[in-house]
Amino acid sequence: MKSCELENYYDDYKPMKITLDENLSPNANAQRYFKKYAKEKRAVEIVTPQKEQTEKDLDYLGSGGHELSLAADKSDFKDIEEELISQGLLPAPKNKSVKTAESPYREYIADGYAIKCGKNNLQNDRLLSRVPFISASFCGAFSSTSSVLSPNLLTMSAAVAGPMPRTAPPARYS
Repeated sequence: MKSCELENYYDDYKPMKITLDENLSPNANAQRYFKKYAKEKRAVEIVTPQKEQTEKDLDYLGSGGHELSLAADKSDFKDIEEELISQGLLPAPKNKSVKTAESPYREYIADGYAIKCGKNNLQNDRLLSRVPFISASFCGAFSSTSSVLSPNLLTMSAAVAGPMPRTAPPARYS
């Protein structure tokens, strides 16, 4: 193989040594390098978003370690597994298993208000979607939607947790 020295326009015109294939013409050698460049450029375009997604997944999985340390029984681990499957971080099981009973929430009483906390993100989401905001309170142990509801904090919590569920209008009898 022969080589030639050219000025590198991207590195202050410093000389750069390029190896050439003697069996190819100068034009074919140039085409070979352009094809190699185009291939590597496409690879960078594909790999960059994959790298960003992988870093996000690693951050998410790192935060899940806290949930694992709080898990107390098999149902807690099952909830964590369901969450990872829903996020696409674990493959879905091929056979559907029978659903187990949902593990109970942690409950606390503070100033006469019941505060319920999920043990992981999935339980917190269930709690937010099932428990009426006025009769029960929600405290996320690990969720970014954590809030505590009381009459004077109702407005702030609704902004954090989302809109309050609508209630049906009273029935009218004639």
